[in-house]
Amino acid sequence: MFVRKNIVLLFILSFIVIFLFIGCTMLPPPTPKTYTITSSATDGGTISPLGETSVTEGTSQNYTITPDEGYIIANVLVDGESAGSLTTYTFTDIQQNHTISVSFTQETQPPEPTASTPRYTITATAGTGGSIDPEGSVKVTKGKDKTFTITPLTPCYEIEDVLVDGVSEGAIDTYTFTNIQANHTIEVIFVSPVSKATNIDTGLDYCSIQTAIDNASDGDTIIVCPGTYYENITIAKNIILQSVDPFDWDIVADTIIDGSDNDTVITFTPGGYEPVLRGFTITNGYQYEGGGISMKDSSPTIEYNIITENHSDDYGGGIYMNDNCNPHIRHNKIIKNLADDVGGGIYMTYECNPTIKYNYIEENEVEDGEGGGIYMYNDSGDDTIIANISYNYIRYNDANDGGGIVISGNCNPTIESNIITYNESSVRGGGITIDNNSEPTVRDNDISDNQVTGQSGTGGGISVYSSSPLIENNTISGNVAHLNGGGISVEYATTQETTPTVKDNTINDNEAEDGYGGGIYVSDNSNLLPDYDRPGGWGTDRENIPPYNDLPIAGNTFSGNRHNGSSVDNGAHVYFAE
Repeated sequence: MFVRKNIVLLFILSFIVIFLFIGCTMLPPPTPKTYTITSSATDGGTISPLGETSVTEGTSQNYTITPDEGYIIANVLVDGESAGSLTTYTFTDIQQNHTISVSFTQETQPPEPTASTPRYTITATAGTGGSIDPEGSVKVTKGKDKTFTITPLTPCYEIEDVLVDGVSEGAIDTYTFTNIQANHTIEVIFVSPVSKATNIDTGLDYCSIQTAIDNASDGDTIIVCPGTYYENITIAKNIILQSVDPFDWDIVADTIIDGSDNDTVITFTPGGYEPVLRGFTITNGYQYEGGGISMKDSSPTIEYNIITENHSDDYGGGIYMNDNCNPHIRHNKIIKNLADDVGGGIYMTYECNPTIKYNYIEENEVEDGEGGGIYMYNDSGDDTIIANISYNYIRYNDANDGGGIVISGNCNPTIESNIITYNESSVRGGGITIDNNSEPTVRDNDISDNQVTGQSGTGGGISVYSSSPLIENNTISGNVAHLNGGGISVEYATTQETTPTVKDNTINDNEAEDGYGGGIYVSDNSNLLPDYDRPGGWGTDRENIPPYNDLPIAGNTFSGNRHNGSSVDNGAHVYFAE
């Protein structure tokens, strides 16, 4: 009985479990939660979707915002918080109700442009002797103020007057335009009341330049005020002697040291001194050696001067240097000086190795000799002149031999990047004469429009005579020789060692009027073509010019050269004398 009851109970329990299992598996799934997003928009545009939108929990909902024509989006509020001026917005992983509202505003036209505040011009100028700051055309807004500061060049100049709109305001050092309502002018006039030389290290003034020098110590600077000083000056100290503004050519022209045709204007005495001479007009010197400036065993810096109308009976009308001189001569105007014998502009000899750069060497003359612009000569055995002559204008100089430059007697300078033009001679070398065993380097120059006018004149551009120069990368054009070698004449070799090298030049439009070799003339006793049969000449057809690249004449280009009565036949470019 007991067992039977247990079986019945077990059956009933099993039935209940099965019923519950089946019942649970057959129940419907729960309904997902939904939330509401409410969107709205003011007049002037739309938001889509608009109104209430039911959104399932955990999903996303995007809204697009579009303004009407003439409107712009002012703001977007999401759940009451500003999100800015958006064109789209997306709710993501939605877990609650939301709101989104858009406001639009009418688009307004930008304001019509108005005329800018007027600006006026104040024109500020200052004469020689000082400055005004600011200077030039100064723009100032209407109603503003503008101050100008006036500074004279001390110790030489003072303010004489200030003219504002043409009306004198006196010797004031500042002026302010206030509440500006029109254009204005301000002009400053300076005056140098006295001629004097001031030692700026001691503060002492002197009436003469020589007195200031005599009372100076090595290292002192002497400032010379504008005026004409009739003096012949000697410098035997390491001082700086200069005008009040050496870089103003008007002041340089007004600060004159006049030698009165009595002696050399400025003499640098022996002793190895290295003074500085800067910013003067040096004129009316007259002497046997060096009319304007003379130096021996001295190495001054000579710069920003006008050296003009000086005269030498013999050597160096403008500048004379001799015996171990190594000066720096730069940024000068060396003009219209005269030497009776050699070196109208500059003369150098015996162990002088100057640096001559950035000068105007023009219209100098030698009456009966050599080197209108520059003359260098050395016969002191093994010692040579090794000058650096570069970046100069060497023009309109005149001599019997070497209108522009003469290099003679064991001289090996570098002549580089100069403009050597419109010089004239009557015998040789309208531009340059190189002779007597010299070995200069002549490189990268413009050697043009020089001429040799004498009946037997040779070498319109360059005359080489018994020397061994290196002539390379020059432009040699438009030069004229009355006889031979319109561009270059190469003559005579006293030894087998004297052989010039002429290479990589541009040689155009030169003329040998009554002789041969419009471009280059080579004499029969020159070593330019040693041990070769000379072909007579090269014609105008470039393809027929023999290369001779193994010889010291190679790599040049030729065009338009003429000889023998303007003929362009065989030998017009290069002619080898038989």
